Amino acid sequence: MRENGKLSVLIADDSEMESIFLSELFARMDIRPDVVTGAEDCIKMCTVKNYDVILYDLIMPGADARLIMDKIKSLPHIKDRATPVIAMGGNEELADIEAFLEAGFKNILKKPVSMPMLQAALYLYLPEDCFRLIEKDEKLLADGEDARLPEWLSDLTKLDAEEGVKNCASVEGYLSALGIFYNSIGVKADEIKKYYDDGDWKAYTIKVHALKSSARLIGAMELSELAKNLEAAGNNFDETTIKLDTDRLLSMYREYERILSPLGEDKGASSAESGAEEDMREVIPANVLEDAVKSLKEFADNYDYELVEMVLNSVKEYKLPERPKELFERIEKLLISMDWDEIRKLLQNV
Repeated sequence: MRENGKLSVLIADDSEMESIFLSELFARMDIRPDVVTGAEDCIKMCTVKNYDVILYDLIMPGADARLIMDKIKSLPHIKDRATPVIAMGGNEELADIEAFLEAGFKNILKKPVSMPMLQAALYLYLPEDCFRLIEKDEKLLADGEDARLPEWLSDLTKLDAEEGVKNCASVEGYLSALGIFYNSIGVKADEIKKYYDDGDWKAYTIKVHALKSSARLIGAMELSELAKNLEAAGNNFDETTIKLDTDRLLSMYREYERILSPLGEDKGASSAESGAEEDMREVIPANVLEDAVKSLKEFADNYDYELVEMVLNSVKEYKLPERPKELFERIEKLLISMDWDEIRKLLQNV
């Protein structure tokens, strides 16, 4: 069901970085999509809400995309409205495009999805009465093109910033993607190491696949290529290659914590300024705090990244008691990886 005269869009992608990037592309068309990180959550959202279009990542944990497509097609909301489900994938999935089309996907968009590619898909698969809801403004497409990259980025040899800006459609979008990538390195590298140590090659392969995509998005091409090779090894149960190259992958991945450390320094300076100003802020009123928590619960239940982020930013205008401050900080960290289950658990007890 269209809300406020806007297209209703669902993004299903276990890579939080690419989901946020896609959300930003839709935001340029004044569309705010729902975002989920798993196949079952995608099905769940489709049972309770009507969507005009669904974008589905073909490689997600615990899911055969063709079987999931069968389930989606059988849902009344989808069946009655013939909702287009557009797949997203890499070269490997594009090579098998006929099988995915036979399963019911309308098409496959190659990752990273560009703004022109996204708009073309919307115009191709949505009915004509939706066209007026798609803001096709060249000014929006060029947004941020006058912005300049920080000088330190130009000196990096392990990052193709030009490729990253092209992938992200603007300097602003690229810097946002770099920040997400940088802040998630520790958590994501630990996940890969855990699944490697456990010998859980299926989960390992999915995480390496996500790294391949996110590294390519920011222009970390050598890292992306190594992740691609290990993804292929995981798919082929080639344990020899996995055991030979995983340490190198993790070492190369964690090296980006140093390479991108100026991003952390900027954040640290901002945090210090924020801390200095905090004593001058008004203590958050009880009713504002209560409304914020209530809103977070509602938005987390709806997998709404942008609105959760908006609430978290809004409470920063106030001085917070220690417990609520700790709660919001934990939610902010979980939001980076879009860990909705943990966010909801935290909010249950408030």
